[in-house]
Amino acid sequence: MERGDRRATTGKSGRNRWVTAIRIDSSAPAFGFFDVELSVQSISTGKVRIELYCVADGYQTSRGVGASHPVKLAIMADGKVVGSAEWCFADVICGHADPMNFSTDIDIGDTSFSLIDRIDLLKVDGLSAPCG
Repeated sequence: MERGDRRATTGKSGRNRWVTAIRIDSSAPAFGFFDVELSVQSISTGKVRIELYCVADGYQTSRGVGASHPVKLAIMADGKVVGSAEWCFADVICGHADPMNFSTDIDIGDTSFSLIDRIDLLKVDGLSAPCG
C-alpha cells in the first residue's frame, strides 16, 4: 500500500487544502487526511518550527496506523531539502473524522529562513488495519 507524492506550496505561513488518501488498491481507500494546513515559523537563527493540522478520516472498513509508518515532511529551499521531520500519527479511528496536529522544531543549518519556499509531503508506505 502506498501513498502518492503530495506537495504543499506555502509562504512563510499558509494554508493548502487537499485530500491525501491511503489506498489498498486503486478503488479501496483505507483512511485519509484532509483540510491539511501547514505553517513554518522562524524561532531563532537556523531553527524553524513546523506545524501541521489536519482532519484524519477513518473509513468504515479500516483504520490508519502511524506508529511505524510516519508522514514525512521536508522543508525545501531552492529545490534542496534543508530540514525534515517525521510524524508518527496516532491511529486514525474507524468511522471517525477527527482533528490531528503535529508540531516540531527543525534545524535548518545556515539556510536563511527567507529562502524557504515550500514544504513537501514525501512519498511513504502506509499501514491500515481492519476495524474491530
